[in-house]
Formats: sequence, C-alpha cells, structure tokens
Amino acid sequence: MELEYDGLLFSGWQTQNNAPTIQDAVEKTLERILSRKVRICGSGRTDAGVHARAQIANFFTDSALSCDKILKALNSWLPEGISARKVAEGDSGFHSRYSAKFKHYRYIIYNGKTPPALQRNRVWFVPCPLEIKKMEKAAVCLLGRHDFSSFGVNPRRKVKNPVKTILCIKIKKSGPNIRFDVIGDGFLYKMVRSIIGTLVDVGRGKRKTDEIKKILSMKNRMNASPIAPPQGLYLHKVIY
Repeated sequence: MELEYDGLLFSGWQTQNNAPTIQDAVEKTLERILSRKVRICGSGRTDAGVHARAQIANFFTDSALSCDKILKALNSWLPEGISARKVAEGDSGFHSRYSAKFKHYRYIIYNGKTPPALQRNRVWFVPCPLEIKKMEKAAVCLLGRHDFSSFGVNPRRKVKNPVKTILCIKIKKSGPNIRFDVIGDGFLYKMVRSIIGTLVDVGRGKRKTDEIKKILSMKNRMNASPIAPPQGLYLHKVIY
C-alpha cells in the first residue's frame, strides 16, 4: 500500500496505548474490510506531527478481494487525514522496511516576514533571513557515509548502528518557501529534523559552515542545534 497522511491528526505511525496512530487506523480499517485481524508493516516510523506523501506498508492476506476493491474500501472507511493512494500485490519476500534502498524526506520552511495562515500546519515559519548558499555549503559536509550520532535523538536506548549514508541534500527557494530534499539509506530518530535545525542556524548566521564537520566528529547530540518542528517534514518517497 502507498499511504498519504496528515501527521498533525495522529501521534505518529507506530501503535501506542491510548493515542491515535496511523498504523492503528489502517489496521482497524483492513480488519473491517477483510473480516480478520491484519498486522501491517510500514517502511518507517514517522513521528507525531510528521506527514507522508508516500508511506509504503505491506500486509499478508488470503482474501479473494482484488487490490482495486481493497483500495476503494480503504478510502471509504479510513478516518480523516489518511488516504490510500495505491494497493498492489507484491512478491512474498517483499518487506516495506527491509526491502527499501533509500528514503526521500522533504522539509519545507516558510521564510517570510509574517506567518502564513493557510500553511501554518504544513511548514516551519522562520521570519529571519536565511542565506541559501551558506546552508548549501554546510550541507555538502553531510554527504556520504558518516556516524550521525550527533544528529540522532534517542531518549531510551543506544543506537545499534549510527552510521548512515546521505546521497543528496538539495535546497531550493521558491518565493517565501525554502524546500530541503534529503535522500539517504536510513535515518536515526529525528535525524532529518536535527539536520534541518542545524542548517537553519548556519543560514541565520548562528553557526559557521565549517562547524558541520566538527559536529559530526564529536558524535554527541548536544553539539548540534535544536531540532526543527515536525509539521514541516514529509516522508516524500521510498525507493526500492
């Protein structure tokens, strides 16, 4: 399944006690459609407030219903804020998380003098001027394979493998909107938002462009900037 959702309406992807999540909503809807309990696996766990344009999830079923009928039923019964864009039969060995090669996240900043009314829950409003070239220069330091411990936020457990590869960080300004596209083979908890928060500090002159290399080498989250808020982040695409 390819799912699109508004993260502000849910407490993240993963099932939680006493909190509405995307996983719970989709599983309950599939149970209603297929008349049996279904467990779905997502390509990744988006946090509370984070949106998705193309979250991929898979499940197993012996139902005789066609993919088209499941798709129509999902969009009839899913709660507000979740849409199923595609449903297709996959190979038995496909795993939405472990079969993924890269993930593409997009972050959007509204860089205007006054806060946007219509985009307020879809962007991070940053009123101060941001220097794009400085942010681009700093972003180059993050490309390649590195230990990203300084950009991971893990409140409960030690990360097994903090080494990740970032293929691309593109920054594009269109009017008041600044779009960051980040593609990598994996991301630590809140890593993208931590990177964006640090790049924004470079753009506003609070950090120098060459500080990024030092932050990486320190392998300590305390050396990076505060994380960017969730409403500007989108899981844009999963690449298999």
